[in-house]
Amino acid sequence: MRYLILCLFLILSLNIQAQKTPQLTLSLYPNPTTELVNLKFSQDLPSGEIVKITLTDILGNQIKTFELKNELESRFSMIEFNAGIYLLKIETQHAVFIKKILFKP
Repeated sequence: MRYLILCLFLILSLNIQAQKTPQLTLSLYPNPTTELVNLKFSQDLPSGEIVKITLTDILGNQIKTFELKNELESRFSMIEFNAGIYLLKIETQHAVFIKKILFKP
């Protein structure tokens, strides 16, 4: 009986926590791009959270890395790179996004 009560308590606790934490989403535009790429999160990140961003080419070679701190929106230039398909990995404490970017200068 104690086990059943404990299980119900844990299930209810997890459900309440899930409702308190809205799902974070990310928009990346324009895509394809000719120069600038805009990143926009659906909600503010927790204070002090650092977002690590890694840009790789289609073969997996790391091209560029940078970090954002407490930014809902950001932009970066791809003008220094060759035309092609790139992958952008965005890591927060709560989510990891991988987005494909088509760069046509």
